[in-house]
Amino acid sequence: MRKAVAILAILTLACVTQAQNANRSAYYDSLTYADYLRADWKELQQHGKAAIQEGSASDWVYKRMGYGLNVRRKYLSSTYYYNKVLHENREDADALVMNFNNYVNSGMKGAAGVMDKWMTDDLRDYVGVRRKILESIYLEGGVVVSNNLKQNGNERLFDPQHILGSQDINNGMYYWQFGLNINAGKTVSFNIAYTGMLLPHTQQYQYGYPKLIGTQASQNNGVPYIRNIYQPADSTVAYKYNTQQHQAYISASFSMPYGWGLSPFIHLLIYNTTLTTFNTQPQYYFAQPIDTFQSVRPLVTYNSNPLTSADAALGFNLYKQYRNVLFEAGGSYSSISKINTWQANTSVTYYPLGNTYFSLSPQLTYLNLAGSNKLLYQLSVSGRLHKCLWLSAIGTYGDLLYSNESNGSIVFNSTNSTQYRLGATLYSPVHKNVGVFLGYQFRQMKGAIYKYTNNTNYDTYQTSYQNHLLTLGLKFNL
Repeated sequence: MRKAVAILAILTLACVTQAQNANRSAYYDSLTYADYLRADWKELQQHGKAAIQEGSASDWVYKRMGYGLNVRRKYLSSTYYYNKVLHENREDADALVMNFNNYVNSGMKGAAGVMDKWMTDDLRDYVGVRRKILESIYLEGGVVVSNNLKQNGNERLFDPQHILGSQDINNGMYYWQFGLNINAGKTVSFNIAYTGMLLPHTQQYQYGYPKLIGTQASQNNGVPYIRNIYQPADSTVAYKYNTQQHQAYISASFSMPYGWGLSPFIHLLIYNTTLTTFNTQPQYYFAQPIDTFQSVRPLVTYNSNPLTSADAALGFNLYKQYRNVLFEAGGSYSSISKINTWQANTSVTYYPLGNTYFSLSPQLTYLNLAGSNKLLYQLSVSGRLHKCLWLSAIGTYGDLLYSNESNGSIVFNSTNSTQYRLGATLYSPVHKNVGVFLGYQFRQMKGAIYKYTNNTNYDTYQTSYQNHLLTLGLKFNL
């Protein structure tokens, strides 16, 4: 009897609790519906959050909260609430249509493709889904203006403690790029690009020798003769050559439900250059047979040979969009100039307005180069200045050499190191199908002078100079 009474009490309590929850859910449904009718979106958000905290939020509450954010153009924040609905029911037409529009307005076409994949044919016709195989074409060109030759071209490379000094001066760079964005399905796309580069170089060698500057009348045990007068001098040899570089890049983007995505890439670099080497042999030089003066002047020979080599980088990036935050982490392996490098990077992009009109993105990159480690710190800021003008700015601290960025589309395989860089890019959609962008970067660079004690051993001394990168590009949306 007692057992039956206890069971009856539990059932009664459960029914009462369920009735109370139903009443609270109906209460918040009424409140949010009234807010929706009055277009009072801020009040709707407050009532909706209260319902969520009490566990009384229905699908209608979530959808109204998502709609209120969409109306206020907080598209990324809006996706969170519609995804809550789709977690329970992927066939909810309201959530599919609104999230599709949210992702399109945020430029996240892969995530929009996930919504497209879940839609019925009638719903696609209603939304007007249009997906092309060839999405866009972009063209880009740029030039690096450097003061390296002006600042370091007259640097003294030789000193008495070494037999020879050498430095390779990069005089700038010219590059051009052609790329395609291709849709292979509703949630799969490819980015394919070719980049060509031309890098002028000046290879300098310098060594010391005794230079004849005059003569002097002298005597040796009363016998007159003309004595030569010498002083130390430098002999400099300069070789000018070009490095031609060809790059092929391909990345894939796989968009998954609820803001997840994966993007693997591979980047190949083939370059043709000239390799200049030297060899020294000691040669004794006597001023006069009867003089005590003697010095060692190296006999230097040079060899220049064409060199063709290949570098490669491959890796992936995994990302997750949660409300107005995009989390990203990736890893890669590269072999550049015979240096094997492992890279790991992570970033967090925050959209404080709930859309892509303004964003802040700090990034941390770790590099392991043949046993040595280094870190790169970067901050990117992007925003819409006008409906036809966007600005993005970037600042990086650390040595970019042997690293890659932008999902592997840019690989730094120069022989010189970067201390820091600052840059900005302006983008303007001048037509509904054409966009123009103009970019500038300042890079504080480090070069090197190698002073040899013999043919193979050397001491390294750093130089500094500045690079200025100017870019101009066009993007055609088809």
